[in-house]
Amino acid sequence: MSLMRHIQHPNIVRFHTSFAQPVALVLELVPHGALDDVLKAMTGPPNWRLLLMIALDAARGMMYLHTHSPPILHRDLKSANILVSELTA
Repeated sequence: MSLMRHIQHPNIVRFHTSFAQPVALVLELVPHGALDDVLKAMTGPPNWRLLLMIALDAARGMMYLHTHSPPILHRDLKSANILVSELTA
């Protein structure tokens, strides 16, 4: 948690605070939730431009973490852990 306080990047969700009892983290509100849920709710043909933008944003966030000093490894990158703030490409 102390490391999360210092991470500031447009493609990384912001950490606000934490509580010990009960254990809880307060993070930035991301309006559309997890990519996993966004993909399940999609109807019709895929919006490839939107999906490409989401993939690029996720890659930018991971690049920031991996080039941080010391490097930070996410270790659980999956669609349920990618949060979507916008649905326009």
